[in-house]
Amino acid sequence: MAALKRHHIELLGWWFPSSLNAEATTALELFRKYNVKPQIWIPGGGGSLKAESPDEQSRRGANEVRRIEPIAKAAKARSDDGA
Repeated sequence: MAALKRHHIELLGWWFPSSLNAEATTALELFRKYNVKPQIWIPGGGGSLKAESPDEQSRRGANEVRRIEPIAKAAKARSDDGA
């Protein structure tokens, strides 16, 4: 991060872990420390892209919300702390 800042390189995006684990927390703290706000690119939850029914599609969407929501809240909280 220091080298990016020193060379005036903007960090636009970061390939983020798929859950709020230690690696994810470390990345968020680094962003806060250096006051950078990249897009966080979170990989999908896996599985087939084709749902067998509307109910299955709805369940998948709800599962993804539950998986990604803690990441989004933690990113916002750290962003609000440092900005």
